[in-house]
Amino acid sequence: ELRRAAARQYALLGDRIAAAATLGHGPQDEESLRQRARWLIADGDRKALGGLYAEIAGLPDTPTPERRLLLGLLAESLKRWPEAEAWYRSVPRGAGHDQAMLRRAGAEGRLGRYDQALATLHELQVDQAADGEYIRDAYLLEAELLERRGRDGEALESLARALEVFEGDPALLYSRAMLHERAGRIDASLADLKLILDDYPDSHQALNAYGYALAVHREAWAQALPYLERALELAPGSGAILDSVGWVHFKLGRRDSALRLLRQAWQVQRDPEIAAHLGEVLWQAGERTEAREIWNEGLRLDPDHPLLKQALESHAE
Repeated sequence: ELRRAAARQYALLGDRIAAAATLGHGPQDEESLRQRARWLIADGDRKALGGLYAEIAGLPDTPTPERRLLLGLLAESLKRWPEAEAWYRSVPRGAGHDQAMLRRAGAEGRLGRYDQALATLHELQVDQAADGEYIRDAYLLEAELLERRGRDGEALESLARALEVFEGDPALLYSRAMLHERAGRIDASLADLKLILDDYPDSHQALNAYGYALAVHREAWAQALPYLERALELAPGSGAILDSVGWVHFKLGRRDSALRLLRQAWQVQRDPEIAAHLGEVLWQAGERTEAREIWNEGLRLDPDHPLLKQALESHAE
């Protein structure tokens, strides 16, 4: 108990590595293994994750279903997709099986086994004993995999089937709205987002998406701003929302506040689209060296990002 208490203090201080190491001293039980894994997965330290994975996989007793699921999660965090898929497949029916099925499909998709992944998801979708949340998520993942393969029409059909079962579900509507948006069907995207906001007016995710679509695709900058500012009130630490508000401020001629918001967004989240926006505002402010540095850093995150490539081409000297 002293080890647990000390580890929790490290975690509260933000040092998850020390928290996991402290809890890792001495005898272990299933809860201590799970907690260490939670901390290390959240931290993302691959060396520590690899050490814990080897430790748990090397335990002499036969792994319980719960431990098999945990090993799958650790292998997934290490991007060891064949091992993750095998662990998830080994989880028998009972507690954790639905989650293992869903994550197994995700691993199969990562391995390029799209037909097998879809078959796994369909098996979960028709399992009457499965938890409803995992069934819904199986439809979400199916749509994602289909879109990834360029099968947008089938992805829409999957979400439509899901909405017949889970009528008005905000996650499904949001997924369909983003699918419409990526395909350029902006009216359909806005309609789905409006359905979410009608029932969940404080959904910061839907508020941000709705405002951003109005701004970027309709150039309705002033109309978009109240939605985005409300989203920022609800989620002040979101890099994506800070980026949206900052970009709209810039388009409305508020360069100083735009620069402050976009710098904050970049500090919170290293994202190529944020890099494109921040670099543009810096360029217009005369900070051209810094703008190029931000754009180049964004390209290291995504060498093919269209906004970044366009920015560097249009501002070539």
